[in-house]
Amino acid sequence: MHDARPYGHDPEDGVGGDGAFFLLLDEPEVYGLPPDPVVTTRDLPAMWKHAGAAALSLAGGFALSFALPAILRRKVRR
Repeated sequence: MHDARPYGHDPEDGVGGDGAFFLLLDEPEVYGLPPDPVVTTRDLPAMWKHAGAAALSLAGGFALSFALPAILRRKVRR
């Protein structure tokens, strides 16, 4: 069993430790594990920022679609 390698035991690996470790007899990919794990939630602030910008753009476009025709009708009446 000299080919066995620990997986997830290093707190410096990218996820800060898994809370457990796995003893793998082959490469991590064989077991469906990433070779270099990362915390996917690290991107959450950027995701929320982009979602907020999209929501504001959508709300602005929606408000403009109602306000612009009303403004144009007023100018035509004058």
